[in-house]
Amino acid sequence: QASSRTPYKKLRSHGITNMLGWGILMIIGAILARYFKQWAPIWFYSHTLVQSLGFVLGVAGVICGLVLENKFDADVSTHKGLGIFILVLGCLQ
Repeated sequence: QASSRTPYKKLRSHGITNMLGWGILMIIGAILARYFKQWAPIWFYSHTLVQSLGFVLGVAGVICGLVLENKFDADVSTHKGLGIFILVLGCLQ
């Protein structure tokens, strides 16, 4: 029974790491850069730290998603396309 739950744990970790990385931390990093410049140089270091952590979590979530796609042989082309688009935007940012 534990082995049947393993794919769902990976699926959950894919969702959680992407939500935390791209959906929360990257936004908080942008807010820090925009609204906290009066606290120089702390705003820059905290912005860099939060953005970097968000990017690393996002990339980990993308890798987890690719592993899940190969494991389940799922047809998630739209979801995968959106994920790659978000990854490219994160790299450009």
